[in-house]
Amino acid sequence: MAITLRFRMNLSEFRTQEFLLGTLSVLDDNAVDTDHFLVSSGLPNFQFQGAEALRKRGPIPRCRFAGVANYEVWTDPTFQPETIGVEGTFYNIDPLSVVVNDGFSGDSISRSEFGIHFDHNVPGSAGCIVFQRMAEYRDYERLMANLRNSGIQRVNLDVDYNVHEKTWTVIVKGDQFKNLDTLDGTVFLPVRQFAERFTGATVGFDPATSQVTLNGAVLSPIRFLSGTAFAPLRKMAAILRATVTVNGSVIDVS
Repeated sequence: MAITLRFRMNLSEFRTQEFLLGTLSVLDDNAVDTDHFLVSSGLPNFQFQGAEALRKRGPIPRCRFAGVANYEVWTDPTFQPETIGVEGTFYNIDPLSVVVNDGFSGDSISRSEFGIHFDHNVPGSAGCIVFQRMAEYRDYERLMANLRNSGIQRVNLDVDYNVHEKTWTVIVKGDQFKNLDTLDGTVFLPVRQFAERFTGATVGFDPATSQVTLNGAVLSPIRFLSGTAFAPLRKMAAILRATVTVNGSVIDVS
């Protein structure tokens, strides 16, 4: 039996004391979701977009930020009864350490010692993926035991955040921009990279209020992802008096 684990969670736009929850899915050879569990990663107030570079507070970095095709989870756990927050079995995640870019400071940050375990003590984790329901954790442990008994030592783990179904190809001034997901039905683009494609366009940022402007016009809503400001495509196009044409899943801005 070959399986893949997939962790998905929607990070908040800004800091929030709300404890955010995600899903750990079990996928078979045909990428069919055969089971899924209620889990989380990171601490409340540190589960926002850009927090993946925060040591011992933010969620486990998504695979592409960590520079890996996927993580790997050991099916044979270690037993850590004295570790606060674990207090039981702990399924190690490889690689042991990854380096991510802090989009706010520009620094390269090392994060390490990720694992999967039950969420003992206060809600949240220092970056591990933590189960919220003991019955589901027991099911997960049985799954790992079955894999281990069949000779499988490690299984792939895919980690990503704020994933949406609809994907667009955006072409700006004849240049394919990138593939983007919709957020709440709206296509967002990185403000500065978008502006660079228009002669004379200027971007402003007020760190005190996190207010972003394009040619002096305030952009709203704004989403920050690893320190990069994203704004609605149509609003930015309107400010720069650009034409937006939609053909299937392709958006052309000229």
